[in-house]
Amino acid sequence: MCTDLRVEHVQDITEEDARMEGVAAFGDDDGDWQWAYDITLYPTARGVFAAVWRRLNPRGPTSWDANPLVVVIEFRPLVEGEV
Repeated sequence: MCTDLRVEHVQDITEEDARMEGVAAFGDDDGDWQWAYDITLYPTARGVFAAVWRRLNPRGPTSWDANPLVVVIEFRPLVEGEV
């Protein structure tokens, strides 16, 4: 079920939002974050998201710095019997 729909700048992503996008902790005691396709460690989940954004966006490294508008669609799972 869709719980929210909004437009915001990509750099407005929060730590919690980055985790919901699938960024996971590396698993060490320092609390470092890592992306599966990059050996770089980042101090925040948001930092990993920015690295992923730069790699996936066709405009390359400047895409994050341009801070484009994005559509944010938030979901939650439906409970059985819920409509």
